[in-house]
Amino acid sequence: MRFLTLLTSVMLGCGMLAGAQSIAQYEYFFDIDPGVGNATAIAASPNAGDLTESIAIPTSGVTPGFHDLYIRAMDDTGVWSHYANRRFYVSDPSAFATPPADALAFAQFAFDAQVAYSNGSNVSLNGTTGSTSSGNAVLTPSMTPDVFTASIPTTGVDCGITEVALYITDVNSTDSLYEVATSIDIQDAAAPTIISQPLTISLDANGMASLTANDLDNGTTDDCTLMSLSVDTTSFDCSDIGNNAVTLTATDAENKVSTATQTVTIVDDLAPVAAGQNITRDLNGAASITIPAADVDNGSTDNCSVSFSLSPDTFTMTGVFPATFTVTDPGGNTDSTSVTITITDSTLGLDDVQRETQIMVYPNPTNGAVNIITNLEQYDVAVYDITGRQVMDTVSDTDVLDLQDLSPAVYLLRLTAGSFVHTQQIVLKQ
Repeated sequence: MRFLTLLTSVMLGCGMLAGAQSIAQYEYFFDIDPGVGNATAIAASPNAGDLTESIAIPTSGVTPGFHDLYIRAMDDTGVWSHYANRRFYVSDPSAFATPPADALAFAQFAFDAQVAYSNGSNVSLNGTTGSTSSGNAVLTPSMTPDVFTASIPTTGVDCGITEVALYITDVNSTDSLYEVATSIDIQDAAAPTIISQPLTISLDANGMASLTANDLDNGTTDDCTLMSLSVDTTSFDCSDIGNNAVTLTATDAENKVSTATQTVTIVDDLAPVAAGQNITRDLNGAASITIPAADVDNGSTDNCSVSFSLSPDTFTMTGVFPATFTVTDPGGNTDSTSVTITITDSTLGLDDVQRETQIMVYPNPTNGAVNIITNLEQYDVAVYDITGRQVMDTVSDTDVLDLQDLSPAVYLLRLTAGSFVHTQQIVLKQ
């Protein structure tokens, strides 16, 4: 007959009725509770309320496989305790082969779990004695006895104290009884494994950008518990436009640290807003004047800084000229606006002014030719586009100027006689 031997320890406590003096009896059942007082009774040894004894419980009629044993006690006033339970396995002797034993195929294990067959994870066996069947990865016992080892991975298992259950399966799919090893201390022997990713971050309207460790992380792991992730730089501004090296640091529960450097690219996607103004400048008798672009600025804005440019910015004659004012930010974004530049010359005398009033150029606009009427005896005529580039050879003392070889546009006619200069805008139509 098969028996379970159970070492039990019972004492009267708050679970028993006040006034009870001793443990009167036990009762036990397998798997399903038949109700208090309806299970198999076992008399208790004489006691004074504190009892430890070994009880043999027959397992006849219990089918092979996993089962749960429950036991509870009653005091001498008839009050029952809560039950205690243990899981056990009933083996079928006929399932075990007699020597020579069948070859062993694999082991199966589980952490911190009640093991049922086929619910664990498979692991290969390695034999220090016995033989290995090539191609089938099985081990043949020699019954001398044999020693086999199994390497059990701990990936995904929390660090700390745990227990592991293990059983063996042979090539005929017959399983052994399982063994449970308790108080197994899973330790973290390695630093975290950092997986990071490069990032591109845009500056906001205030020229700022921020970064967190989670932004840079791309699946960092640890053998046990990953405690923290941090980065050495969390904020950026316009001075950081371009590539920046940022260090990601991972720390586990045992203060093991890993670091990795990743590239964070800061970009400025916001274009500036150009604001220009019309200005007047005096040649003051000089041959030319160059105007700083900043003189045309009228409060241009950007989330970062801006630089200015003016085209054209150099002028050699009096007149009213259109120009393009452009602002550019550190990210290469631009914005432009049109302005008007008026050029005067305060050195012109009264006689020059009187002469200027005696010059007539017509028709204007023209389809190809203009007439020049003046009381000047000798003079030169030149034509320029609005950028200040001369587009026709200089002619002298002509009263008809042919523009048919030029493209339709706005041009500047410049008539000079010694120190006297007359500039006039000409519109050439189709």
